[in-house]
Amino acid sequence: MDFKKKLLIKYSLEFIVIVVGISVTFWIDEWNRNRLERIQHIKDIESIIDDLENDSLIIKRVNTSLDTGKTKLKFDVIDETLARTNLKLLKKNSLVNLERSITASTEIGGHLMSGHIHFTGKVKEIISKENTKDFIIGFPKKFKQYILEKGYIGVNGCSLTIGKVKNNSFNLHLIPETLSITNLKDMVKGDHVNIEIDQNTIAIVETVKNYLTAQKSR
Repeated sequence: MDFKKKLLIKYSLEFIVIVVGISVTFWIDEWNRNRLERIQHIKDIESIIDDLENDSLIIKRVNTSLDTGKTKLKFDVIDETLARTNLKLLKKNSLVNLERSITASTEIGGHLMSGHIHFTGKVKEIISKENTKDFIIGFPKKFKQYILEKGYIGVNGCSLTIGKVKNNSFNLHLIPETLSITNLKDMVKGDHVNIEIDQNTIAIVETVKNYLTAQKSR
Protein backbone atom coordinates (compact mmCIF):
# COMPACT_ATOMS: atom_id res chain seq x y z
CA MET A 1 0.00 0.00 0.00
CA ASP A 2 1.52 3.32 -1.06
CA PHE A 3 1.83 6.39 1.12
CA LYS A 4 -1.16 8.23 -0.45
CA LYS A 5 -3.55 5.36 0.25
CA LYS A 6 -2.35 5.09 3.86
CA LEU A 7 -2.83 8.84 4.28
CA LEU A 8 -6.33 8.65 2.78
CA ILE A 9 -7.30 5.79 5.11
CA LYS A 10 -5.90 7.69 8.11
CA TYR A 11 -7.81 10.88 7.34
CA SER A 12 -10.97 8.92 6.57
CA LEU A 13 -10.83 7.14 9.92
CA GLU A 14 -10.15 10.41 11.74
CA PHE A 15 -13.11 12.01 9.98
CA ILE A 16 -15.40 9.13 10.95
CA VAL A 17 -14.26 9.33 14.59
CA ILE A 18 -14.92 13.09 14.66
CA VAL A 19 -18.39 12.73 13.11
CA VAL A 20 -19.33 9.89 15.46
CA GLY A 21 -18.00 11.85 18.44
CA ILE A 22 -19.99 14.95 17.53
CA SER A 23 -23.13 12.87 16.96
CA VAL A 24 -22.78 11.14 20.32
CA THR A 25 -22.18 14.49 22.04
CA PHE A 26 -25.28 15.99 20.45
CA TRP A 27 -27.33 12.92 21.39
CA ILE A 28 -26.16 13.09 25.03
CA ASP A 29 -26.89 16.81 25.21
CA GLU A 30 -30.34 16.31 23.73
CA TRP A 31 -31.07 13.41 26.09
CA ASN A 32 -30.02 15.49 29.11
CA ARG A 33 -32.05 18.47 27.92
CA ASN A 34 -35.17 16.34 27.42
CA ARG A 35 -34.64 14.67 30.78
CA LEU A 36 -34.33 18.02 32.57
CA GLU A 37 -37.43 19.31 30.80
CA ARG A 38 -39.35 16.21 31.90
CA ILE A 39 -38.12 16.65 35.46
CA GLN A 40 -39.13 20.32 35.50
CA HIS A 41 -42.48 19.50 33.90
CA ILE A 42 -43.17 16.88 36.54
CA LYS A 43 -42.08 19.20 39.35
CA ASP A 44 -44.40 21.91 38.03
CA ILE A 45 -47.31 19.48 37.82
CA GLU A 46 -46.57 18.03 41.25
CA SER A 47 -46.62 21.51 42.81
CA ILE A 48 -50.00 22.16 41.19
CA ILE A 49 -51.32 18.77 42.32
CA ASP A 50 -50.25 19.47 45.90
CA ASP A 51 -52.30 22.68 45.86
CA LEU A 52 -55.31 21.01 44.24
CA GLU A 53 -56.12 19.03 47.37
CA ASN A 54 -58.04 22.00 48.77
CA ASP A 55 -59.68 23.02 45.49
CA SER A 56 -63.19 22.13 44.35
CA LEU A 57 -61.90 19.00 42.61
CA ILE A 58 -61.85 15.41 43.79
CA ILE A 59 -58.61 13.75 42.80
CA LYS A 60 -58.63 10.09 43.70
CA ARG A 61 -55.23 9.10 42.41
CA VAL A 62 -52.18 10.69 40.83
CA ASN A 63 -49.62 8.59 38.98
CA THR A 64 -46.26 10.12 38.08
CA SER A 65 -43.51 8.40 36.10
CA LEU A 66 -40.14 10.08 35.55
CA ASP A 67 -39.21 7.54 32.89
CA THR A 68 -42.18 8.28 30.66
CA GLY A 69 -42.76 11.87 31.72
CA LYS A 70 -46.49 11.16 32.02
CA THR A 71 -48.76 12.31 34.80
CA LYS A 72 -52.33 11.10 35.22
CA LEU A 73 -55.17 12.67 37.15
CA LYS A 74 -58.39 10.86 38.02
CA PHE A 75 -61.63 12.77 38.65
CA ASP A 76 -65.09 11.86 39.89
CA VAL A 77 -67.89 12.99 37.56
CA ILE A 78 -71.49 12.92 38.78
CA ASP A 79 -74.73 12.61 36.79
CA GLU A 80 -75.45 16.35 36.90
CA THR A 81 -72.08 17.10 35.32
CA LEU A 82 -72.59 14.50 32.60
CA ALA A 83 -76.07 15.84 31.85
CA ARG A 84 -74.95 19.45 31.44
CA THR A 85 -71.54 19.09 29.80
CA ASN A 86 -69.79 17.44 26.87
CA LEU A 87 -67.82 15.14 29.18
CA LYS A 88 -70.23 12.34 28.33
CA LEU A 89 -68.98 12.56 24.74
CA LEU A 90 -65.31 12.11 25.61
CA LYS A 91 -63.46 9.08 24.36
CA LYS A 92 -60.08 7.59 25.15
CA ASN A 93 -57.29 9.99 24.09
CA SER A 94 -59.69 12.94 23.85
CA LEU A 95 -57.99 16.21 24.80
CA VAL A 96 -59.40 18.36 27.60
CA ASN A 97 -58.42 21.81 28.84
CA LEU A 98 -56.94 21.99 32.35
CA GLU A 99 -56.47 25.08 34.48
CA ARG A 100 -56.06 25.28 38.24
CA SER A 101 -58.03 27.70 40.40
CA ILE A 102 -56.69 31.21 40.88
CA THR A 103 -55.46 32.49 44.22
CA ALA A 104 -55.93 35.90 45.82
CA SER A 105 -52.57 37.00 44.37
CA THR A 106 -53.08 35.56 40.88
CA GLU A 107 -53.09 37.94 37.92
CA ILE A 108 -56.47 37.77 36.19
CA GLY A 109 -56.07 37.56 32.42
CA GLY A 110 -59.75 37.08 31.59
CA HIS A 111 -63.03 37.09 33.50
CA LEU A 112 -63.72 35.11 36.66
CA MET A 113 -65.12 31.65 35.98
CA SER A 114 -66.47 28.98 38.31
CA GLY A 115 -66.50 25.99 35.96
CA HIS A 116 -70.27 25.59 36.49
CA ILE A 117 -71.55 24.85 33.00
CA HIS A 118 -74.98 26.14 31.97
CA PHE A 119 -75.36 24.21 28.70
CA THR A 120 -73.49 22.80 25.71
CA GLY A 121 -73.41 24.81 22.50
CA LYS A 122 -73.19 23.25 19.06
CA VAL A 123 -70.45 24.40 16.68
CA LYS A 124 -72.50 25.53 13.68
CA GLU A 125 -69.63 26.80 11.55
CA ILE A 126 -65.84 27.25 11.63
CA ILE A 127 -64.10 29.76 9.42
CA SER A 128 -60.35 29.07 9.26
CA LYS A 129 -58.02 31.93 8.45
CA GLU A 130 -54.22 32.15 8.26
CA ASN A 131 -53.51 32.00 12.01
CA THR A 132 -56.96 32.40 13.53
CA LYS A 133 -60.38 30.79 13.50
CA ASP A 134 -63.90 32.19 13.74
CA PHE A 135 -66.55 30.02 15.38
CA ILE A 136 -70.32 30.28 15.22
CA ILE A 137 -71.82 28.63 18.31
CA GLY A 138 -75.51 27.82 18.70
CA PHE A 139 -77.29 28.24 22.04
CA PRO A 140 -80.80 27.76 23.55
CA LYS A 141 -82.91 30.91 23.15
CA LYS A 142 -83.65 31.14 26.87
CA PHE A 143 -80.03 32.20 27.46
CA LYS A 144 -80.06 35.00 24.88
CA GLN A 145 -80.57 37.75 27.49
CA TYR A 146 -77.20 36.88 29.04
CA ILE A 147 -75.20 36.66 25.80
CA LEU A 148 -74.15 40.14 24.72
CA GLU A 149 -71.74 41.32 22.03
CA LYS A 150 -68.34 42.19 23.56
CA GLY A 151 -69.36 40.44 26.74
CA TYR A 152 -67.55 37.53 28.39
CA ILE A 153 -68.32 33.85 28.01
CA GLY A 154 -66.63 30.59 28.98
CA VAL A 155 -66.17 28.02 26.21
CA ASN A 156 -64.60 24.69 27.21
CA GLY A 157 -63.14 26.49 30.20
CA CYS A 158 -61.62 29.33 28.13
CA SER A 159 -62.44 32.94 28.96
CA LEU A 160 -63.46 34.49 25.63
CA THR A 161 -65.04 37.65 24.25
CA ILE A 162 -68.34 37.33 22.42
CA GLY A 163 -68.54 38.59 18.85
CA LYS A 164 -71.71 39.23 16.90
CA VAL A 165 -74.87 37.78 18.47
CA LYS A 166 -77.90 36.51 16.54
CA ASN A 167 -81.17 34.99 17.74
CA ASN A 168 -79.71 31.59 18.58
CA SER A 169 -75.97 31.84 17.89
CA PHE A 170 -72.93 33.95 18.65
CA ASN A 171 -69.53 34.43 17.04
CA LEU A 172 -66.09 33.82 18.53
CA HIS A 173 -62.81 35.09 17.12
CA LEU A 174 -59.93 32.92 18.36
CA ILE A 175 -56.37 34.21 18.39
CA PRO A 176 -53.32 31.97 17.72
CA GLU A 177 -52.44 31.70 21.44
CA THR A 178 -55.88 30.33 22.33
CA LEU A 179 -55.74 27.84 19.47
CA SER A 180 -52.23 26.67 20.35
CA ILE A 181 -52.86 25.84 24.03
CA THR A 182 -56.48 24.63 24.06
CA ASN A 183 -58.54 21.90 22.46
CA LEU A 184 -60.57 24.45 20.52
CA LYS A 185 -58.16 24.01 17.63
CA ASP A 186 -59.44 20.45 17.22
CA MET A 187 -63.13 21.37 17.12
CA VAL A 188 -65.09 20.57 13.96
CA LYS A 189 -68.56 21.51 12.77
CA GLY A 190 -71.16 19.64 14.80
CA ASP A 191 -69.05 19.33 17.97
CA HIS A 192 -70.49 20.42 21.31
CA VAL A 193 -68.63 22.80 23.63
CA ASN A 194 -69.25 23.59 27.29
CA ILE A 195 -70.72 27.06 27.80
CA GLU A 196 -70.50 28.99 31.06
CA ILE A 197 -72.39 32.29 31.17
CA ASP A 198 -70.62 35.16 32.93
CA GLN A 199 -72.01 35.25 36.47
CA ASN A 200 -71.70 39.05 36.66
CA THR A 201 -73.85 39.38 33.55
CA ILE A 202 -76.48 37.08 35.06
CA ALA A 203 -76.47 39.07 38.30
CA ILE A 204 -76.87 42.41 36.50
CA VAL A 205 -79.61 41.18 34.15
CA GLU A 206 -81.59 39.52 36.94
CA THR A 207 -81.21 42.55 39.23
CA VAL A 208 -82.49 44.91 36.54
CA LYS A 209 -85.39 42.56 35.71
CA ASN A 210 -86.39 42.28 39.38
CA TYR A 211 -86.16 46.04 39.83
CA LEU A 212 -88.33 46.75 36.78
CA THR A 213 -90.85 44.13 37.90
CA ALA A 214 -91.02 45.72 41.33
CA GLN A 215 -91.48 49.16 39.80
CA LYS A 216 -94.38 47.96 37.64
CA SER A 217 -96.12 46.35 40.59
CA ARG A 218 -96.29 49.61 42.55
